[in-house]
Amino acid sequence: MGLPPRFDREGEDKDWFKPVEDIEGQGCPGGHYRCGFVASLHKYRRAGVEQRTENLLLSRCQDRLVLEAIAYLEDEERHALNYFYECRDG
Repeated sequence: MGLPPRFDREGEDKDWFKPVEDIEGQGCPGGHYRCGFVASLHKYRRAGVEQRTENLLLSRCQDRLVLEAIAYLEDEERHALNYFYECRDG
């Protein structure tokens, strides 16, 4: 995956079609949100952004890693929504 090809750099880079990230050394950029762990968290997500609905799986969960991951996810969703409102409302 990585960054899109830089067609404007054709002939200037050694291999202009491949992304510039170090895939072998650092892994796939963006792979963190497509990995199995993140997919396993989807069942714990609560619906809504401004008004969260209760999710019984999350309410009954004792795993601190899951709880912290969902809290982080919801916090980042709020940040993204606020940024969207700032851009939209100018």
